[in-house]
Amino acid sequence: MVDILSDELRNKEIALAEMEKKLKSRERGYDDRDRDKFVDKDRYDDREKDRSIDRDRDRNIPRISPIGIVEFDQLVTSLERTPFDKDKKIIVRTSATNNYFMVDQVIKIASKFSFDNDKLEVIQTLYLKIIDVDKSYLLYNCFTFSDGKNKLEKFIESNTPRK
Repeated sequence: MVDILSDELRNKEIALAEMEKKLKSRERGYDDRDRDKFVDKDRYDDREKDRSIDRDRDRNIPRISPIGIVEFDQLVTSLERTPFDKDKKIIVRTSATNNYFMVDQVIKIASKFSFDNDKLEVIQTLYLKIIDVDKSYLLYNCFTFSDGKNKLEKFIESNTPRK
């Protein structure tokens, strides 16, 4: 009877060991599988070093994002509560020191100003902080008169790098 139990126990141990092998082979990551493809370990190590350098470089790239929704709403509210355009421009300049903007946000800010010259000055202040500069053509809609549009065109041409 003891022999039968020990045989069953041995068979279960063998089955368990086989299952562990299968699980370990499934748990192996892609890196392990890639390493097995390379006969030359030095080539594999070089590839891993390149991946590491790429990850480090990507980590050091600054990520730029526009001003948050809540902060932007606070900025717009502040502009709406300020009666004089001169004071509004100070608020815009201050917000531009630490924030980036989308073109739609710049248009909304510019719409809080009455005159085309003031709108142009605000756009010029924020232009270098615009993330989606490829949509800068939408900024022309801020102006009522063609004189403001022409001045904006000259400004954009002088501040856009040539390819």
